[in-house]
Amino acid sequence: MADSENQSFGALRRFSVGALIVLALGTGLAWWAGFNLRSLAPPSKTQQSVSAQDPAIYGLGADGQLVPQKINLPAGLTPEAALQNRLVALLNPPPGFASAVPTQTKLLGARLTPQGIEVNLSPEFTGGGGSSSQIARLGQILYTATQSDPDAPLWLQVAGQPLDALGGEGLMVDQPLTRRSFAENFELTAP
Repeated sequence: MADSENQSFGALRRFSVGALIVLALGTGLAWWAGFNLRSLAPPSKTQQSVSAQDPAIYGLGADGQLVPQKINLPAGLTPEAALQNRLVALLNPPPGFASAVPTQTKLLGARLTPQGIEVNLSPEFTGGGGSSSQIARLGQILYTATQSDPDAPLWLQVAGQPLDALGGEGLMVDQPLTRRSFAENFELTAP
């Protein structure tokens, strides 16, 4: 009788070990397939490439980099109206949009001039956050404003006055801002 019990337990033990091996292999295979299939999936809206013709606002990715997100604008807008609409969309972002721009910031004006783009923001733009947040919000405004003309210079104002320094840490802002000068002077990766 003891022999038959030992054989039963031995068979049960082998079956259990075999089942655990199959379960572990199946789990590993499922994880591997899911990981690899995800990399083949089409990019999400925030990862899609955005051309100068596609209206977009710039938010922050999980790694702190600037990331364009396509937005819908009414058809037939003038370039200046499209600029204003992009900035309003940035200041009133969609749910789940990561931004360093203070939520109370308002657009006081935005226009295209022969010298470049002029953007006037409310004083809330300068409040709060450390230097990383200030650099990120500056980049978000710059890249969103220059989205349809990446080489255009941006003249940034707060309450009608040129922005020379941003926030309590005194982040110096040279005017006009360009994407090139931003990339050269600040540590924030942009597309």
